[in-house]
Amino acid sequence: MTVNTPDDEIARHDALVAMARTALSELADRHRARTGRVHPFWGNGSLMAAARAHPLAPEPDFDNDSYCACMELVLRALVDWRISQTRN
Repeated sequence: MTVNTPDDEIARHDALVAMARTALSELADRHRARTGRVHPFWGNGSLMAAARAHPLAPEPDFDNDSYCACMELVLRALVDWRISQTRN
């Protein structure tokens, strides 16, 4: 049986937030492509615009296991999204 630590839960939460921002970025990019204008709430469709729309927390170092787990989840989600785009 795997025991989830609070750090694991935080990493999962952070990864889900990042995935939601990715989805909103995609919607903003579609809006920009359709209208020629940036979305009023979600920006120009870039991940940077999505990230900068919220307060930025200090970024931990890669010696932080929870941070590494979160980065892994986010990167896997981005790879999965990229693969899904090439198949469509």
